[in-house]
Amino acid sequence: ILLTNSDEFSGYDTIANDSKGGMVLALERLFELGHRNIALFTGGSMMSAGSSWRLQIMKDFCSNRNIFFSEDLCVKCDMSVSSLDSFSQARTAMRKFLGKDTPATAIFASNDILALAALHVANEKGIKVPDELSIIGMDGIRGTRLNLIPTRPRMVTLPPPILKIACNHKPTGTIHNSNKINNTNGMATYSPITPPSYVL
Repeated sequence: ILLTNSDEFSGYDTIANDSKGGMVLALERLFELGHRNIALFTGGSMMSAGSSWRLQIMKDFCSNRNIFFSEDLCVKCDMSVSSLDSFSQARTAMRKFLGKDTPATAIFASNDILALAALHVANEKGIKVPDELSIIGMDGIRGTRLNLIPTRPRMVTLPPPILKIACNHKPTGTIHNSNKINNTNGMATYSPITPPSYVL
């Protein structure tokens, strides 16, 4: 069993959180708060061709709500194996983005390292979060050493429900609340997708 939601492994048994659904959940929340200019912040492997679904979800979300979306609202940065190096690179990219005249009133960050970087740069520039800029991340990295970096206000994130994913797996090879599909060799494949939830 692989812990992934990549389509590249559709022929294997997989367990994953619903990253796509989580992104839509975050965008819907920002939309409910009145945001119409939402920036997309991605980095590292999330910029690869196989991860272009994030940009497509953003475009579809805006199109379905008659919101104009410009790729000028896409912020990209390199990321390293080291989380702290990635944090530094993300801050550099966000300083450049927030240093120009941008209409963005909210930022969806594809992971919490990017979200923390955005929050820190906003604080540096005197941008009030969430009064002037809303930021939301994904992954729920609370508990890692990056959280030793103080954040004000507290970061909003959508963590993968690891405990639920683990508890949903049965030793018999079946999984609760899963969608059964057949792979190319005729063996049953169970691909449960566990929805995320907000953590403040």
